[in-house]
Amino acid sequence: MDYSNAWLIILGGDLPPIIPNFWPPQGIIAVDKGADNAFRLGLIPDLLLGDLDSISETALNYYWKEDVPTVTYPEQKDFTDGQAALAEAKKRGAKKLVILAAFGGREDHHLMNIFSAAKAAGDFEQIILPGDGFTSVICPRKFCLSAADGELISLLALSPKVTGVCTEGLLYQLQNEDLSFGESRGLSNILKSPNGSVSHASGTLLLIQTINRNSKG
Repeated sequence: MDYSNAWLIILGGDLPPIIPNFWPPQGIIAVDKGADNAFRLGLIPDLLLGDLDSISETALNYYWKEDVPTVTYPEQKDFTDGQAALAEAKKRGAKKLVILAAFGGREDHHLMNIFSAAKAAGDFEQIILPGDGFTSVICPRKFCLSAADGELISLLALSPKVTGVCTEGLLYQLQNEDLSFGESRGLSNILKSPNGSVSHASGTLLLIQTINRNSKG
C-alpha cells in the first residue's frame, strides 16, 4: 500500500496491532475519542474535532495545553464526527486519506465509517482504512498492489454497479467486466504477483486486502 502524501484521520475504534508506515502525514485530524489513539501514538493533531463526548480528560487537557485547534459539534446532529472530519479534510485540500482506527467497537460505527468513506470517494484520490489483519481501500480508477504472493484480495461494489473492472497479477482475472452491489464474484481472489493492479471505469469499488502476517508489505 502507498501511504505517502496522505492526510491522517484518527477515529475512536481499535488501533491495528501493526501501524502502517505512513509518516510523515500531510496533516492529522483527531476525531473525538480518536484523540486518545493519537495520544497513545505520540502524535500532535493539526485539528481536534467532534462533540467531545468520549475523549478522555487526559488527552483533551494535553492537546489544549498544546494549543491544538478544536472544532466542536453538538451531540445531537444528523451527521457523524467522522463525516465532519472527511469534510474538513476536503476543505484543507487533502487528496489522499488514511483513516486509522475505523474498525472495532460498535458494528454500526464500523459500517458507517466504510459507507461514509465510500460516499466521499469523489472528493479524494484514494482512501485507505487499515484494520487488524486487513486493509480496506476505496479504490481510485487505478490502484497498484504491492504485497506478498498469496494474499487474499476481495473486490466489492459499493455503488449499484462498478463498470470496466480490470485486474493484473490476480489468480482470477477480470477484463473490462462489471460488478454489482451484493455480488460475490469479486470475493476471495488471490494475488499471484508482488505487483498487481486493479482498475475500473465507473462506480465505487472497495478493495479488501488480507495481510500476510509474515510479509513486510
